[in-house]
Amino acid sequence: MPVIRQVVDYLRAAGLPMLTTNAEYAPSKYELVYSHAEGMQGADNAYTFKNSVKEIVQQAEQLATFMTKPFAGSSGSGCHYHVSLLNKKSGKNVFIDKKKSDHMSDTLRYFVQELIDHGGACMALFNPTPNCYRRLRPHTFAPSNISWSAEDRSAMVRIKSPGTKDMHVEMRAATSISNPYLTAAGTLACGILGMQDKRELGRQIEGPAEEDNTLPPFPSNLDQALSLLEQNPSRWNHLRRGFA
Repeated sequence: MPVIRQVVDYLRAAGLPMLTTNAEYAPSKYELVYSHAEGMQGADNAYTFKNSVKEIVQQAEQLATFMTKPFAGSSGSGCHYHVSLLNKKSGKNVFIDKKKSDHMSDTLRYFVQELIDHGGACMALFNPTPNCYRRLRPHTFAPSNISWSAEDRSAMVRIKSPGTKDMHVEMRAATSISNPYLTAAGTLACGILGMQDKRELGRQIEGPAEEDNTLPPFPSNLDQALSLLEQNPSRWNHLRRGFA
């Protein structure tokens, strides 16, 4: 714990808005959370965070790893990417429509649906090493299929703070070893396509997504994920090259 306290203090001194830290399920595993930032600053903060943690912990003669699944019998490590969308002029949350019973705007629905449509293809961006796919299993505190829900921690896409002014999207499929810029690019590319295609959002999962065998599974390995990325429609490939 003294090392973790030092990590938090150093990161705050470096300008990262650290919020919380807590021990997680696996031995010697910690979750550290920092506040949101606008645009590319969020990915910049993630890069600073990961590299700083390694250096600070090494100075204490310990080793910090972001390896997704370092121990076969323990839960893995993920990266939860949160996305809000605000009106540039008014600053209002465009994911909210209070006229709807669930307060989910059409923009939010389109955004989430495209994440569902391209979730499999995005896995090559979100989970870039073979080891990453050992984490994506039911009942391991990680999503295991392509799904969305409000407050379901086993779904790929989670609607955070539903019905409130802070309602936003949490994409939970990325791994701790993922490149934060590619995680952002893949998620936002889906959102942009969603607002163009305007596809109706599919059903919300009733109960834990990890226990629903009717949902499409993630690719089981990196080769499958790369194949899905290559097979995706030409519009996605065009957008993908634009982010490259």
